[in-house]
Amino acid sequence: MHNRPKIVLVAAQVPLARYLKKALRELKRIGAYIKIKKNFVGSFALVGYIGFRMRPPWSRLVQKRRKDGPSTLSVMIRFPGEKNHSS
Repeated sequence: MHNRPKIVLVAAQVPLARYLKKALRELKRIGAYIKIKKNFVGSFALVGYIGFRMRPPWSRLVQKRRKDGPSTLSVMIRFPGEKNHSS
């Protein structure tokens, strides 16, 4: 495993109990950490990170219950040396 910072993107819309154990094991394997209730039924979307010294401002987790619609999020990630291009 490289020690370079990485961006983690995850989205799911299932009864998580069926897949949660394997998903959390894989996330842990790459060094990510996420808090999800084991009996949660609904959707979640995650933009996270591995290996950054500080929590980036774009890191987000959205969870919605099954009847509250899909979990969506939108973030802008700037990379070192990237110029700010405003519209």
